[in-house]
Amino acid sequence: MSEWSPYVIRVVLHHYASKEKFERDDLPLYRETISSLTNKGLVVPNEFGYVDVTQKGEALVQAWCSTPTPILKWVDPRFESQSRDF
Repeated sequence: MSEWSPYVIRVVLHHYASKEKFERDDLPLYRETISSLTNKGLVVPNEFGYVDVTQKGEALVQAWCSTPTPILKWVDPRFESQSRDF
């Protein structure tokens, strides 16, 4: 399993962007995810029963947001040195 599955990314981004509870915070998977993210120092539960993103978590979100869009290249092997970016 990838360290950053779409579900984990969704949970981190939710808590980064919102102070509301996660819509399915009653699921075992959610509790496991929050526990894992807490152990990594990315989030911390607060005294009100919500989850806050730490500075380390904010840095992770900023890294995700600064990742460039991949470039797709179609290359005919006969002309590989002349490939073009699309």
